[in-house]
Amino acid sequence: MLENTNEISNEELAEYVGRNKLKYLYNFAKFQQKDEKFRLTWHWPAFFFGPIWFLYRKLYFWALIAVLVSLLPVGNVIAQFAYSACAYYIYYRDSKKKIAKIKAVNPQHNTMCALKEAGGVHRWILWVSILLILLSPIAGLYYADNISKNIKVYRQEIIIKKENSTVPGQQI
Repeated sequence: MLENTNEISNEELAEYVGRNKLKYLYNFAKFQQKDEKFRLTWHWPAFFFGPIWFLYRKLYFWALIAVLVSLLPVGNVIAQFAYSACAYYIYYRDSKKKIAKIKAVNPQHNTMCALKEAGGVHRWILWVSILLILLSPIAGLYYADNISKNIKVYRQEIIIKKENSTVPGQQI
């Protein structure tokens, strides 16, 4: 009997998710009840590192949305709460769609290999993020030093202008 390709097993989800699969499967189970509708969950990495977490989990569309929202002057904190509350659900829905596509184009004996390759995480995102976090204080010091130099130059220009604009024998 052929397996229904519309049904996605926990084994397939686990293979696709990769790292921390037990944590994700536990939370995915909340959405698999009866109607597969959204249920409130909480995901700390998505709260603190929204765009980075989305990239790490290969959720490119959501990473782009998170970056664009982070550019807005207001709403970023609200967005962080939304990322955290919806992260598991977003990842669950995205995983199901991608697994269904993989199952539709791959023969059954290659499905698990294809799921492992398509899913999982981008480990390099962690290293790039750590590097950027470590380099940001250095960049901040560099720019702070340049700003202080520019302020000193600006003050000197003001002093020179004042000296040149005063008439001899006249006090300011």
